[in-house]
Amino acid sequence: MDLRTTGDTWVPSDELQWFKATGYGSSSKPDTEKISIAEQIDEIPVLLEAVIDRSATPEQIAEAEALFAQSASLTCSCRDKEDCLGIFSCPAGEIKLWIDVKTDSYAEETQFLVMGKDRWESIQEESRMVYDLDDWYESAAFATDDFAVLNSTGFFPWLNVKSGTLRNMDEYMYTTCVPEDECGILYFRDAFGDGIYFPGGFDVYVDGSRIAVNETETYSVRHCVYQFGKSCGQSVQCSSSGFEFPDFAPQVRCPGDSVPLAFEVLPSGEHRSLTLSGMEYWMTNPNEEFPILNETGFFDWEPVETPALDTFQTFRYATCVPNSVCAVMSTEYTYDALKVIYNEEEVELSPAQYITDYCFYQFGPACETEIRCSDTEIVIPYNPTIECPGGKSLAIDFESDGYPEESKVLVTDLEGWNQGLWSNAPALNETRYFDWGTVQINFVDPSYSHRYTTCVPVDVCGVVMLFDSYGDGLAQGGITVFYDQEEIPILDPDGQFRECQLQFGACQQEAYCTNSTASPTSSPTVS
Repeated sequence: MDLRTTGDTWVPSDELQWFKATGYGSSSKPDTEKISIAEQIDEIPVLLEAVIDRSATPEQIAEAEALFAQSASLTCSCRDKEDCLGIFSCPAGEIKLWIDVKTDSYAEETQFLVMGKDRWESIQEESRMVYDLDDWYESAAFATDDFAVLNSTGFFPWLNVKSGTLRNMDEYMYTTCVPEDECGILYFRDAFGDGIYFPGGFDVYVDGSRIAVNETETYSVRHCVYQFGKSCGQSVQCSSSGFEFPDFAPQVRCPGDSVPLAFEVLPSGEHRSLTLSGMEYWMTNPNEEFPILNETGFFDWEPVETPALDTFQTFRYATCVPNSVCAVMSTEYTYDALKVIYNEEEVELSPAQYITDYCFYQFGPACETEIRCSDTEIVIPYNPTIECPGGKSLAIDFESDGYPEESKVLVTDLEGWNQGLWSNAPALNETRYFDWGTVQINFVDPSYSHRYTTCVPVDVCGVVMLFDSYGDGLAQGGITVFYDQEEIPILDPDGQFRECQLQFGACQQEAYCTNSTASPTSSPTVS
């Protein structure tokens, strides 16, 4: 019989009495000059009886644990035999739990917790409200504020316990008695997620019988949950992925003029981004860089963007959305998981989020729920809802190409067009709402979205002109115009134009592009 360690290992003599070992491996021999374990046990019958009936003092328990730590290291298969369990036995009605841990070269990754099922369920419930789930889950403080540390092997009284510091390539054995009315849970995890390398392992025995895990054993698993006890069924569930805690459900208290929003994202290891804002802001600020959410948790409502999520960690956030806001969430590239809880109800997301590159989600009391996913970037037309007493809304969305200096937009009415007022029209240099009148828009930034809104009096025939001085139109750019929430289609068959002309309102609606330059006298057609 070869031994890996000495010190707390016991081997039998020729008379089959157990003594502490001297030497290593095949050269190990029993130190018969020392007292045998049987003699030690015989010398302390009062201590053993006190441990069994649970009347022992803390000092007696510590002494018994030290003695059992030695006897528990017997290298025979004594887990299955009553007479090999050393000093350990349980009161009638209780079951024996035996934990055998053989570490690999990364012992710091191996951890386990032992507890009752009620405590395990409370840990799961706690996870629903934790924002830094991965930090909480992976930290040394995970679920252990009320857990005692197993600093030594051997017997421990039944209570919430967690593994202590383990050494590389070593073996540890622990045992306890599970009360008759208790459903026990043992939670094993490998922090790195690659399990315990052979010849290491993790075995759990209940009343001498091993609880078998799935076919992967513990050589490639990230976590296992063992259940045992007379008050519940015996089972074990292991997985090579992270433990799937219950759905994120934080308790967010919001003022009466807002509703709670919580969302959880799990990237799949590549660059990911997610933006959240109100529809109005999202439409009118297409070029803005949103503030980055550098920390998980609750944040005050504002347009935000998650950081470049390039890990496999879970990120959780929550905020309060004003009742007047239509919330817009857009995602770039897919996620392994995305959960959105709005007003305490989960938003049903599109299955396409896992197979497409872009998704757009719209929800909230100020708008209807809408979901779009696509392999190409999703462009939502700039068509904001604005109040226009005595008039109708006009929205212009111009996307400049690589040569913005060639482009110019003129906004006027029929009278301004006929009188040539557009030649001295004031320039709009910033994206914004403007009061109706004759204006011209010049462009500086390439590949940039320029968006404008105004209110057009109902008795006005409006004119929008788009000029391209080079005459080749807009390469990878474009213009979209909405009048009274309806898009004005532009007839542009080949994309090569010098001028586009749109008229709308109190006149016949027309929109076309041409390679010639319109004269100020060639006025739009009045209906």
